[in-house]
Formats: sequence, structure tokens, C-alpha cells
Amino acid sequence: MHPLGFVWSRGQWYLAAWCERNADVRVFRADRIVTAETDAASFTPPEGFSLDSVLRDGNVLVGSATETMRVRYSKKVARFVAEEEGIIPEPDGTVVADYPVYDSQWAVRRVLRWAPEAVIESPEGIREMAREALERIAAID
Repeated sequence: MHPLGFVWSRGQWYLAAWCERNADVRVFRADRIVTAETDAASFTPPEGFSLDSVLRDGNVLVGSATETMRVRYSKKVARFVAEEEGIIPEPDGTVVADYPVYDSQWAVRRVLRWAPEAVIESPEGIREMAREALERIAAID
């Protein structure tokens, strides 16, 4: 990893870094970094890299969105999601949110934090990933 800089998003500091293994920029929550070491190797950041490139609508995201995930939140949590996302509730009291999917694992985590009050309406692939994650959770003794 080669640190590129820190960004502040939604109450957290994040480290943007070049990952040699993935040959791409990755972002890490600073409070989850346990250890770090320096070495004498030099590193040149990718041409044209800007820390602004890891922020999208106030979220820390890297890469290009491959699809859009649509989630319907129940009336039970709609008020909280509406406030957090800046969304107006539907006439039935639910909230529907569309999220660009930059990382499918992020998408699943995003929905599971509101489980069982969130339903992935699309895409089916992310819905299936969430279903599998819930099955793994249910299997834990």
C-alpha cells in the first residue's frame, strides 16, 4: 500500500492508498488501521489522481458504478433513512433509494444494516448476495 492522502466523509477519516496487489486505488477507514510501517521505496501517485476522485456525493467510493441498486425501506425505518439520504418518503410511508453500485459487497452491507426493514428490489444479483449473507448469519451458532 502506498498512502495517497486522507479524506473526511460522514464523520470518519479515510485513507486513500494505491494497492499494489490490486493495481488500483483502495480506501480504508482510518480508525480500522491497526499498524503501519514505512520503507525507503519511492512511489509516484497515478497520473491525474486527486483525493476528490474517491468522494461521490459525500460518500467514499472508488471506481465506476456497474449498476444501480434499488432498496425499499419499511415505514418502521423510513424516517431515519429519509433523513440520512435526503429522500422524500413514498405516499405509503416507505422510502425507496437508488444507490450506484461501485462494490457489490458494500451494497450488501448497506442493506443489511437495516435488515429486516430493507428489501432489495433490484438487481437480482445483489439481492441474492444479501440472501446468502443472511443464510450465513443464520447458520452461526
